[in-house]
Amino acid sequence: MSRMEDLQGRLGTALERIAGAADAWDPAALHAATAALAAAQQAEAERPEPEPQADPAELAELRAALEDERTANAQLEERIATLRARLAQAGPSDATLREQLAAQREGMAQIDAELQRMRRTNDMLSRTSEALREANARGLGDPEAINQAMAAELDALRAARAADAAETRAVMATLAPLLESAGGQA
Repeated sequence: MSRMEDLQGRLGTALERIAGAADAWDPAALHAATAALAAAQQAEAERPEPEPQADPAELAELRAALEDERTANAQLEERIATLRARLAQAGPSDATLREQLAAQREGMAQIDAELQRMRRTNDMLSRTSEALREANARGLGDPEAINQAMAAELDALRAARAADAAETRAVMATLAPLLESAGGQA
């Protein structure tokens, strides 16, 4: 302890000299104070650290606690490995999910195409029906307009049916993996 007190005293003296030099702003005094501070820091750095004295009973307790923690860590790692294995077996893989997503996108594209077809057909049906109404209003029974109206109506019905079928396929494609996984869990 006396060595530490000696070093503290030297540091205190050096700090006082630095403060005095700063007040006087004498470059020589500043240089001397800096050198004294550096010497004090060097002496502190060279001082050997005292060896800690450990209580053998406390050391044994700490070693036992460390061994317990290592055992607990190994058990947790085993549980994580088991859970990862279960997850790999239970859940679908990334490739399966990508395939399902691609199938859903394809189904949605089919539905969109069929709905566009149905819209075009319905527009044609509306125009043909309007022409037929105008012909009837004038007292002209136009067999060609009636024929076009019937063909447009048939096309509209076919387009609606195709849109319904595409929607049904998309729903079934979405439900199929869910039903398979539910069947595997039951």
